[in-house]
Amino acid sequence: MLAARLSSSKSTLLALYLLSVLIPMVAARDRFCAPDPFLDPENDICNPLRYIASNTLTSVALACFGVTTATLFWSMYLWGAKYMICMPIGGVTYCIGLALRYGIYIGEYLFVVLSPCAFIAAVYILLGRLAGYLNTGQYLLVRPHKVTVVFVASDVITFLIQAAGGGTSTSQNMKTRDLGQK
Repeated sequence: MLAARLSSSKSTLLALYLLSVLIPMVAARDRFCAPDPFLDPENDICNPLRYIASNTLTSVALACFGVTTATLFWSMYLWGAKYMICMPIGGVTYCIGLALRYGIYIGEYLFVVLSPCAFIAAVYILLGRLAGYLNTGQYLLVRPHKVTVVFVASDVITFLIQAAGGGTSTSQNMKTRDLGQK
């Protein structure tokens, strides 16, 4: 009885999910989107969030990330944690991305999208060092001294793939820009 009830609730959730995806697709079929969605986002019917970038909020975020990044550099210098250099590098690249928001779109896009790769690399470095320090290597699938190498290598590959995708999405050539949508 319980299995039948769980099965019916799963099928109900699946039906609701499919409806939530399909209804907007059918409704959007007859709409005509603006040729330049960044020209007037407030009145663009294809922009459901009606998002308009705020320079004030960008400046506040830039200041917050700048202070955090400076604190990371200071902490790294103070405690000699040179292995955590990825964290402040990620902060610097994110700050550069926010600063480029005032002018160069491709630079903003690439720096903001690619900066989390540095944060992820720092987490993997910390995982390997922490597992080695606590002597808990038997609980990991990879030896603690290889965790950093394996995951940072995968992070670099991910970084390159994201950079290539970001570069193609901002290309002036329509054929190159639409390459990832096939």
